[in-house]
Amino acid sequence: MNIPVTLLILAIFSSILAKEEPWNGKWFPNNPEESATASENTTESTEKWTGKWFPSNPNEEHKSVEKTSDYETKPVKEQNESWKGNWFPENPQKSTSNEKATNNAIQTEYKENTFEYDRIMGIANSECDDGETNLKNDFDPSNADHVKVYTCLEANYRPNANLEPIETIYEVPKFYTPVHKCMNETITYDQHIPTLGFHRPLWPAYGEYTYVPPQRWLHSLEHGAIVALYDPCANKSEIYKLKNLLKKCLYRHIITPYKLSSKRPLALAAWAVSLEMSIFDETLAKEFIKKYAKTGPEKVSRQGQYKKMLIEEAKFVTDENDREICPDKSVLM
Repeated sequence: MNIPVTLLILAIFSSILAKEEPWNGKWFPNNPEESATASENTTESTEKWTGKWFPSNPNEEHKSVEKTSDYETKPVKEQNESWKGNWFPENPQKSTSNEKATNNAIQTEYKENTFEYDRIMGIANSECDDGETNLKNDFDPSNADHVKVYTCLEANYRPNANLEPIETIYEVPKFYTPVHKCMNETITYDQHIPTLGFHRPLWPAYGEYTYVPPQRWLHSLEHGAIVALYDPCANKSEIYKLKNLLKKCLYRHIITPYKLSSKRPLALAAWAVSLEMSIFDETLAKEFIKKYAKTGPEKVSRQGQYKKMLIEEAKFVTDENDREICPDKSVLM
């Protein structure tokens, strides 16, 4: 009987596969049966390993850890508690509480010391000086005696060219510090024309006034301003000349009426110095302004906050800092 060729071939292969003869060739990449065994052996060997793993034991379950650096870190609190040495500059744990304690101490000190807390220069404070309320201590427009300081109740004084001008200079102690006083404190002066001493925390805006009390413009002198004073009964022409010169010389100026003597009803004031004149002397006045402007202990050009009875605010001559006093016309062009 003839057996088909196909069946014959299948029979031969079946007999070959049925034999359990070992494979003598090479597996690529490896014998699949040995891979499973090797994997089991690896697991057993890792369990017996007593050394240290890097970076970690491959058989342990990995935990999700937020890593911020390549170095081992501990919470700041834990580090601080374990550290027994000295801190530089200070323990960071205590810095916050120390700052709060320091701030509280400073605030307490300011509140206890009214000079520091209430009388800060240029800071409006309703409990001390806001430039708007409680002003009657210095000037009360409803008080007839106060109104006299800027009102002429007699004939105008006649200028006398034979009367020499008077310059008064006060020696200022080396460590003298002007003191600010609140509006609930009365300030009086022994000098006929005060040029240093107690004054108010808020200084007047630079410019010309119907009247501004000395307790205000004394602060302006401290900042290096020049103040032009004239008795309300002084000759109007002489007053105009004095005002006009000062306005052309520097921005930092105050112009106000002030009770002066009938003999010398015109005056210029700077820090610790004054000049009184019977008749306006332009050369002398300009020399005074150039010599003493900006000589106050504080060089502040910032505009003041007190503006009661202000007629005209000062304008820049050269600039806010008055880089040149009484400049020539060429400088202004």
